[in-house]
Amino acid sequence: MVGYAELSKMNTFTLNDVCNLVGNKKTASSLLLRLSKKGYVKKIRNNLYSCVNLADGQVIASKYHIACAVNETAYISHHSAFEYMGMSNQVYYEMYVSSPKRFTDFEFEGISYKYIPSRFDLGVIYPKNTKGIRITS
Repeated sequence: MVGYAELSKMNTFTLNDVCNLVGNKKTASSLLLRLSKKGYVKKIRNNLYSCVNLADGQVIASKYHIACAVNETAYISHHSAFEYMGMSNQVYYEMYVSSPKRFTDFEFEGISYKYIPSRFDLGVIYPKNTKGIRITS
């Protein structure tokens, strides 16, 4: 399981992240393919992956990590931000993700990730003690 321990420390990762880890793009691609076939890595969408928790079979990344990993400027907005902050008492199966950079809506493990155009970047915060999560205040 060479590579799994290092990859599992990241919530989500891309082929470039794996390439930086192993040093060669072809080796990185074959490592991802091998780990995917064994069920250790799941493909979330094109060039976005997450390791699987071997104890329960679920991906390590939360829906909030996945939403913010769609691209480098993506952040959680609208009712999804309220849900993250604990201000909503209802569980939603849609994540609203804003970004200046457009992406195609997708679904992963029963959660729909919807693109909302970003009007401005004011109020985007990085919550304490979290890595890779951006939300609107």
